[in-house]
Amino acid sequence: MENMNVKKWLMAEVAVALVILGVFLWNHPFKTEISKEITATVYVDGVAREETLVFIDGEISKRLFHGDRHFSGTFAIDYYPTTCDTRHTAHIQWDEDGYQIIDYHYPGGFVEDYTTTLTIDESMEQFAVSFFEGTVIATSEDLL
Repeated sequence: MENMNVKKWLMAEVAVALVILGVFLWNHPFKTEISKEITATVYVDGVAREETLVFIDGEISKRLFHGDRHFSGTFAIDYYPTTCDTRHTAHIQWDEDGYQIIDYHYPGGFVEDYTTTLTIDESMEQFAVSFFEGTVIATSEDLL
C-alpha cells in the first residue's frame, strides 16, 4: 500500500515537472545571432540608381510552436543615414500570417516612421524596403 502511494506521488511530481517544462518551452524564445553586410540597389521610381550597403547585426528570436519571429539589432542602410544612427535599434517582426514590419527605436521612444512596406525572407538575405518618398532599397529587382 505504501509502495503504491510513493508511485502516485512520483507520477504527480513528474507530471508537474512536464507541465512546467512545457510552459517554459512554449514561452521561451530561442535566439540566433546574425551579422551580415549585404549589397542592395536603390530604386527611384522603379529605376535602379545606385548601390548601397546594408548592415545587419543582431539576433533573431523564435518561440517554439509559434509562427512569429523577431529581429532586434542593427538594420543600417547606408543610403539612409538615420537608419545608421548607433542610438537606434531596428525591430523586424514576421507574424504568423506572413506580415512583416520594421520599426526603429531609441531609448525612451520611437524614431519617426519613414518606411511603408517591408518584404524580407527569414534568412535576411533577400529584402525590399519601401520608403514614403517612393525610394525602394532591394536586393533583387524581382522583389519590387
